Amino acid sequence: MVELDQRRLMVVKNLLNELEFYTNDVVEEANRGGLCIEINGWHLYPVFQFDENMELHGQLKKRLDDLRTGRNDVDVLYWLFAEKTVLMTKAVAPYHLIEKALGSGDLKAHDELVSAEARQSEYLTARPIDLLGKDEFDVFVDDWKLGDYRMIPRKEVKDISGW
Repeated sequence: MVELDQRRLMVVKNLLNELEFYTNDVVEEANRGGLCIEINGWHLYPVFQFDENMELHGQLKKRLDDLRTGRNDVDVLYWLFAEKTVLMTKAVAPYHLIEKALGSGDLKAHDELVSAEARQSEYLTARPIDLLGKDEFDVFVDDWKLGDYRMIPRKEVKDISGW
């Protein structure tokens, strides 16, 4: 437990060093529902979440409840700034080709289909914060919150050699 507390302290320290913050003096009451780090009674609101009118970024505001479910604001901030890779579109070989390869016992053909699926699937590597304001931000949130239950768009594998 001590090790976990020390790692958490390091995360907070790094966030404090890397981010700019507003205090309650600057953030109006209506926007204090945004991400916040509280230290010794001070409420620190990361600047990136506010627009030029000091309003919370709409997309972030819309997804805050999802992001906070089961986590606190430090966890959410860490997640926002950590680079990750998300499957955006899964390539799937046509069923009849898989059935043909397996039915004939042609494991080499089956392996080629599996390899083609992997090569043609689309991934995005980014920090979620860099996607704020784009549709991909919501995909990253859904991937984090829904995991294996996320609906991933599919496309058919194309240009399979020898088929």
